[in-house]
Amino acid sequence: MRAVILAGGEQQEFSPQGKAFVRIHGKTMVDYVRDAIQQSSHVEEVVVIDEPGSMIDNVSKALHLANDPHDYLLLATCDIPFLTSEAVDDFLLKCQTGADLFYPIVEKPLHERRFPGIQRTYVKLKEGTFTGGNLVVLRPSVMIPVLNRVERILELRKNPLALSAELGFRFVVLMLFSKLAGTLTIPKLEQRVADLFQIKAQAIISTFPEIANDIDKPDDLELANKLLLG
Repeated sequence: MRAVILAGGEQQEFSPQGKAFVRIHGKTMVDYVRDAIQQSSHVEEVVVIDEPGSMIDNVSKALHLANDPHDYLLLATCDIPFLTSEAVDDFLLKCQTGADLFYPIVEKPLHERRFPGIQRTYVKLKEGTFTGGNLVVLRPSVMIPVLNRVERILELRKNPLALSAELGFRFVVLMLFSKLAGTLTIPKLEQRVADLFQIKAQAIISTFPEIANDIDKPDDLELANKLLLG
């Protein structure tokens, strides 16, 4: 499988070259990610995209790098320096059901035990409370046609009224209620993604919190310097 690491964008609050190239014990953050993915027994090639532009721009470039758009492609962000090859292998082994897109999720207690005090965004579901990971496996052939729709939803994420119109008011209400009572299920979320984008998506529960802990702000580098040996 080919893997692509998204390292674009300036983000000069981390370093003049951007977040991907900030150094932790003398090693760039993107190199931590690249090394972990390269050591996976399921990855044959790793490509880094470090061009300027939005996340969607870089995702689009990544999707067009596939040798065969019907083959699976692994995408990773550049800001998960705690990632291990074991976490990558575990995730990829679970992506064997024929879905178009696989997305890892990690349970809150597991993440908090590994990274105490780190703030994450969690979603309360019937199966548990989860945070999302920073890897995704997908088929470019099914994702390229829906990129514009994905970009629109990302743009509307801070506008609840407009987002409701895009996702469906009933579904947004269910999400808000689930935040309190945990009524939504993983299959319901997967079905909503299928309805919105006409793709088969599957959430993969990962037992590796390293897959989900990203360096989101400069203060997070303090933790990285403590936990990584370089």
